[in-house]
Amino acid sequence: NEGFGLPVLEAFRFGVPVAVANNSALPEVGGDAVLTFDPFSTDAIRDVLCQLVEDEKIRHSLVEKGHERLKHFSWKQAAGEIEGLVEKG
Repeated sequence: NEGFGLPVLEAFRFGVPVAVANNSALPEVGGDAVLTFDPFSTDAIRDVLCQLVEDEKIRHSLVEKGHERLKHFSWKQAAGEIEGLVEKG
């Protein structure tokens, strides 16, 4: 299991459209820049993958949204939040 969603952010950085399981923290990391699917449903997985392959508008939209979503994350911000938690602890 991915602990935070770094692969999602990496995909955003490199302009890759993203689909994630809807049962983890990944939809929260991805926001509206990802498609989600039930990982226990092969039909749901197939449907999302077909969307990504067949629909250029969706791919383009997800890539644009991914670049925007990426702006909400930074190592500096993450370090500051961890530091704040440690100081409170």
